[in-house]
Amino acid sequence: MLDSTYYYLLQKINVVGLKNKGLSRNFIEALNHHKGIYGTLKVHHDLINLKYNIHHKSVHQLRKIMNLSTQKKKREYHSYKSDIDKTAHNIMARDFNADITLKNV
Repeated sequence: MLDSTYYYLLQKINVVGLKNKGLSRNFIEALNHHKGIYGTLKVHHDLINLKYNIHHKSVHQLRKIMNLSTQKKKREYHSYKSDIDKTAHNIMARDFNADITLKNV
């Protein structure tokens, strides 16, 4: 990379960062309000309700840049509580045991 290009890129203003400055504040408030369980799409819909016109992929990028990860909501364990069914009665009285191999064939 040329020296002039390198110094040009260093001096270049971070337009995206300035554009998303207020957005990131609302982004963090939305996550804190919902205890960090909100996903990217739900935060995206929250921001749309706050009149921000932003794509959901941009929300995902902001999440990556700010190192914010979501937690999964823990589910409670529910064991099977109904009665175990009994096996059906052998009404036809069929005998499925054969004395010799392939007797019924």
